[in-house]
Amino acid sequence: MNTKHSPNKSHALLSKIASHSVSTEHQILTDRGLIELFSWGSDRSPRARIKDTLSILTKQGDISLGTIENERLYKITSLGKSKLHLTQARDLARVTPVQWNQRWHFVTYQIPESKKVARNQLLIELKRIGFRRYSPALWIYPYDVAKYVAQIAEHYKVAHSIDYLRADTISQPARWRKHFGLK
Repeated sequence: MNTKHSPNKSHALLSKIASHSVSTEHQILTDRGLIELFSWGSDRSPRARIKDTLSILTKQGDISLGTIENERLYKITSLGKSKLHLTQARDLARVTPVQWNQRWHFVTYQIPESKKVARNQLLIELKRIGFRRYSPALWIYPYDVAKYVAQIAEHYKVAHSIDYLRADTISQPARWRKHFGLK
């Protein structure tokens, strides 16, 4: 299996906080894994970057902040858990098998205009995974990630508007094989 992306720092921080019922700021700022992750690609102190990310996650409502005896305490919220599940589904969908099984997988949708924002978010997620537009409202990918796309669609509350198809043959297979880097 191959992955095509670098670690998501917000996801790692949310995961760390979710692994405990409550995390103290000291626990978070002294975690070796987080310090290493947040030290990549910046001259700023990793602890300062972690604090900035904690502040952003708090403002977004992904974590809640409390204090006891001047110690900051963080807890993941239901919104944060939902985003964590979304990121996990996206990451799992990006893992590709070493060998391709010669089948094409499609996602199609009929999402009403009243849910335009959710539809656009779903399309962004499909693109992040690696799907490409085959035709209007029909997206192609060479790997079976229907389970993860279903989780993503559920997150955006459009799962009832999504259909999955599998094909052994398609028109212009050489073009699509080349596009996805398949043999």
